[in-house]
Amino acid sequence: MAEIRHYQRFKAYDYSRGAALFITASTDPRRQVFGRVVDGQMVLSALGREADASIKRVFDSADMTLHRHVVMPDHVHLSVYLRPGLENHAAIRLLNRAVGKFKSWVNRCWWQYGGQGALWQQGYHDWICLSREMIGSVQRYIDYNPLKWELRHNRGLLHLVEPLESPLIAPGEYWRGIGALKVLDRTRPVVALRISRTNTEAQLAALLARIAPTTGKYTFISGFISAGERQVLDLLLKSADSQIIKVSPYALPHDYSPPVEWMAAIQDGRLAIIARGNSPEEISRASCLDLNAAIAQMADMAVYYKNGGTI
Repeated sequence: MAEIRHYQRFKAYDYSRGAALFITASTDPRRQVFGRVVDGQMVLSALGREADASIKRVFDSADMTLHRHVVMPDHVHLSVYLRPGLENHAAIRLLNRAVGKFKSWVNRCWWQYGGQGALWQQGYHDWICLSREMIGSVQRYIDYNPLKWELRHNRGLLHLVEPLESPLIAPGEYWRGIGALKVLDRTRPVVALRISRTNTEAQLAALLARIAPTTGKYTFISGFISAGERQVLDLLLKSADSQIIKVSPYALPHDYSPPVEWMAAIQDGRLAIIARGNSPEEISRASCLDLNAAIAQMADMAVYYKNGGTI
């Protein structure tokens, strides 16, 4: 078997300590041969089922544990754990052999099904997860990957739209956005929400209790930057009847992808992400105040919650 190139993100890492890895391998040239995404779920082809079975067979062993994986139309993602105790180079060889064995098996199946040439791009990408938070983020990314594909490729909701046209936007202003942009159609009263960092946890809890019964009544617009605003955003994301406009303090690049935790709200038509202008700007107190003023101009009413009261 030819040597498989690997792309280590931390070449000095000591694999003998054990390693939580995020591995990606892609077809060449991104042939969509493993199935298709339907309503946010992966429907595997015969070759996709072979790839899925091979992942489970190859990456669960005495020295390696498979935590998560997903087979997508043209690539696979895996979350695996190399157990500690192996010598550093032996651990890397183990990983290379596992990826090589998996890819070789699927390539043989590809030929049996009538495919021509090499199926895979050369090598693979491996990211070392250095914290529990990163491991959790990787596993959520894997879980949400079919839905992300659905929103980007099947529904076009993750393509940046510019300039935005909306009754919320004043003539001559340049905004861009992504997500469920129909939220901008002003079908509900729009509430601009601003929450001071000075509120206590008890005061924030009281505010959340007040907002919870109103999630289906208003469209909430905010930068959702402060800790209290982020708590409200979490509440709104979990509320099936909410409408949310998240105003980014930064310009949205053309390759922008929302956090995976927001995907379900975009799928349900409840969340739009917008930004003013098309040039990046360092966030500062002045830019935050300017952004808050722009948000307030879009709204039917503005709520500023500070020290347990509304201003």
